Amino acid sequence: MMKALKEARARTERAYSERNFAAAIIVTLALKMGLKAGQGLDDNEGWDSEWRHVLYVELPDGTQVSWHIAPADLVLLLPIPAYEGVWDGKFMSRDPVSGASLIAKLLGVEVK
Repeated sequence: MMKALKEARARTERAYSERNFAAAIIVTLALKMGLKAGQGLDDNEGWDSEWRHVLYVELPDGTQVSWHIAPADLVLLLPIPAYEGVWDGKFMSRDPVSGASLIAKLLGVEVK
C-alpha cells in the first residue's frame, strides 16, 4: 500500500513539474511576443510561503492566466522578470482554459 502511495505521489509531482515547465515556456513565449507577463508573489498570506510564487500572462484578448509554481521548480523562474500587474481575481478552475485554447489565444488564433 505504501509503495503504491509513493508511486502515485511521484507521478503527481512529475505531472506538476511538467506543467510548471510548460507554464515557464508559455511565459517566455508571451514575453518574446511583447505581451505583459512575468513572475510575482501571491499576497494571500493563507498560502504556504513556499507556494506563493506565481507566473502570469495577459493574453491578447485581455484574459489573464496564472500558475502557482511548486517549490521544487523555482529554478524555472530565474530568467523570468517581475510581473508588472496584479492578479485579476479569477480562478482558472472557475474559468477553465485548455492548453490548446490557451496557446491559440496567445498566438491570436481563433479556434472553432
